[in-house]
Amino acid sequence: MPFHPGEQVNFGGETAVVLEDRGDGGYLISSGPARLSIVVPRHSLENARRRPAAKRLFTPSVPHLLSVDDFLDDPDEVREIALSAGYHTDPEHFKGLRSDHRYLWRGLREEFSRLLGTPVTEWLGHNANGVFQQTAHDDPLVWHHDSQSYAAAIYLNPNPPAGARTSFWRDGLHGCRRAPAHPKERARLGSPEAVEAARSSVYDPYNFVHEDNWELVESISGQYNRLVIWDVKLIHSATSYEHFAGEHGTHRLVQLFFFGIDA
Repeated sequence: MPFHPGEQVNFGGETAVVLEDRGDGGYLISSGPARLSIVVPRHSLENARRRPAAKRLFTPSVPHLLSVDDFLDDPDEVREIALSAGYHTDPEHFKGLRSDHRYLWRGLREEFSRLLGTPVTEWLGHNANGVFQQTAHDDPLVWHHDSQSYAAAIYLNPNPPAGARTSFWRDGLHGCRRAPAHPKERARLGSPEAVEAARSSVYDPYNFVHEDNWELVESISGQYNRLVIWDVKLIHSATSYEHFAGEHGTHRLVQLFFFGIDA
């Protein structure tokens, strides 16, 4: 059934008014508080007629990846603190070196909450939240995801090499960008059997440390004093350590954070 000028229809969760029937060109409608005039295809408006009135064109969500440059007021001071810290190794749980203590700066939790637009509710539970990490050219890259809501890194290498990046990947066999059990991946994969097949690929011990299975989706440069926050269910890795020597002060240096929000 065609729409007529002056007719009202719910479109994108708002009441729109049909202004003009443009034939095969669709309909000119006025929508939203600003009453902007837009042209939409005929089938889009017909589909809107069948949807619930409150149906929006998007679902509000929190960011999966964001960055803030010049995050620390004095990154040189934080770098000096990091280089003077004591470090330990634990090859079964992480690569490189991690500081013996956590450094959770005043106001950081509140600032992360502000940036994400939702409260950080789990802050102290992860024992690596706030540690410094150093890695070098002989440390392996690891393709993985984590188990909290978010991870963050502040990059603390002045004048970093081009390869000093964090990269995000897709499983080459099943197309998973996130943990296979993530709701978006389960919906995309379509069946428990497909989810299990994806798990066998994503969690293959060989694929943890070899690039063969992974397709690059996006990467972000580790500029000095840049903060990056990402959804930890995204499959990620450092891009390269090859330009970082093994002497103290020349490693790749980041401060890491692991924290949770209420889903």
